Amino acid sequence: AMASAGSDADRVDAYWLGTMGNLSGLTLSEPLKIRYKPVSHVENYCATGSEAIRNAAYAVASGAYDCVMAIGVEKLKDSGFSGLVVTPPPGDGTAPAMTAPAQFSLLAPAYFQKYGLDEATGKEVLSRIAFKNHANGAKNPKAQFRKEVPL
Repeated sequence: AMASAGSDADRVDAYWLGTMGNLSGLTLSEPLKIRYKPVSHVENYCATGSEAIRNAAYAVASGAYDCVMAIGVEKLKDSGFSGLVVTPPPGDGTAPAMTAPAQFSLLAPAYFQKYGLDEATGKEVLSRIAFKNHANGAKNPKAQFRKEVPL
């Protein structure tokens, strides 16, 4: 990424690392041998990459840094797990564990109601989003899912 930007690590003042489940910026600073430069770990479900970019952009806009790098790393399908693996909140053990996609799916009926969609139309809208995303992923050799799906 640095080479394609015409830069190098010495020029970068700070880093934002977007990834799930890591507790610190060591995931980035150790392999890249970044010493004495701040690495902030951010995590925000499916918006983690956007969150890393937003924080890095704000840091430059505020004048705190001149040159920053936002990095997102994660490839769940190579982890051996299916879906996002999260630590469930403390409880008495009776609540079912849910992945992030399952949690977000519970918002669909409220979305349909708010925007006046019947269930069939709402499902069609969600299907088109998945169809479009898979079509885009099929064009990206670095995408997690590189297979188109039929509508």
